[in-house]
Amino acid sequence: MGRKGGWSSRDRIFAVMVVFIMVMFMYTALLSLRVHDHESPEEALSQTLAGAVANKPSHFVEGSQVTVLPEDGGIPEPEFPWPRLSIFAPVNWPRDKYKVRAIDSTWAQLADRVFYSMSYSSCEELWKDDFHPQETKDRFLCLNMTHADTYEKGVKRNIWEKSWRSWVYMLENDIEKYDFFMKTDSDSFVAVENMKTYLQYFDPEKDWYFGHTLLHEWSSDVIFNTGIGYVISRGTARRLLTKLTSMTDKCEQERSCCQMPGPNEDAHMGSCMRDLGVVPTNTIQDDGRIRFLSFRPEDHVKMYHENTWYWAMKPKHIREGPECCSQYPVVMHNYKEQDSLSIFQELTERFSEMPKRLGGPRISEYPDHGWFAYDEDQKNFKTDKQRRACSHVHTPGECD
Repeated sequence: MGRKGGWSSRDRIFAVMVVFIMVMFMYTALLSLRVHDHESPEEALSQTLAGAVANKPSHFVEGSQVTVLPEDGGIPEPEFPWPRLSIFAPVNWPRDKYKVRAIDSTWAQLADRVFYSMSYSSCEELWKDDFHPQETKDRFLCLNMTHADTYEKGVKRNIWEKSWRSWVYMLENDIEKYDFFMKTDSDSFVAVENMKTYLQYFDPEKDWYFGHTLLHEWSSDVIFNTGIGYVISRGTARRLLTKLTSMTDKCEQERSCCQMPGPNEDAHMGSCMRDLGVVPTNTIQDDGRIRFLSFRPEDHVKMYHENTWYWAMKPKHIREGPECCSQYPVVMHNYKEQDSLSIFQELTERFSEMPKRLGGPRISEYPDHGWFAYDEDQKNFKTDKQRRACSHVHTPGECD
């Protein structure tokens, strides 16, 4: 028998539940908007980088090649096999031992080869230390250096000699075993699989010099990729080995490719590349985001164009602030904590483990194969066809 009017207890309870759910849904939506409106730069970058794992990948690695999905916009498949990469980092013992542990426990496990170079005085301290088991000692290169290796306050660090001697050792021993070769810092994090995905688009037998290119000394004919992490191809490596093993201590200028004590190894390497006619490759994405991060991601998102060495002559389309960086960065720098293990573990999870669960590392676009990009309006000096400064290198017919 049906009721004559009014709601039953069951109807009232159901109606209350519906109203409660609708109110909670509206509250959650408003709260989400509020959080987004007050999003910090760090959170903005986190969301940008999270796009590499939150969205459906455009590319992913299966075995030894990158697979292109149909909806990726038609990015061509790479022509070359999954690259082999050899990496070294100059260190000082015991100052850098906790950084070595952080690297060994995280991104080094994803690389084909990683070794650490140091002076014999540092090696003597290493062998006294119980920090590493005996079987890992072959990962440390002990260098017989001409100039002192010191980190004393007020004394210039002798990183250039340590680096060029490390390059000679690596190339003499590994040049046919690997496709690309990298120098990085002990306070850098290398996203190895992102790096390999990027390098897979380049012929290792040709001349390539990858990194974050600085142009503030270009008028003095010095262009270089920062020492936080730069990569050369096997084609470049063969020529570089000849150049380094024939260097003398006769230096024409402060940044020459020669045997001299002191820091600024990246600028000296840039000079060696200039002598070889190897120009830095443009590693900036078409959308203006950078792949090689000179600082931490959370620092880059706070950086805006200003009159400093970092921004000098960078191209107009380069991004800044929260839009600074690629979703698929290959290296980041400035992790100077004594024990950066937990930070590197988090970065490994973000840039390696999570992408693997979605199919592997990706790339957002077909990489530019041209020379470094720059802002023509900021350049107030002449250069030749190799982009060498005419004030320092006179090329007949090009600089007149």
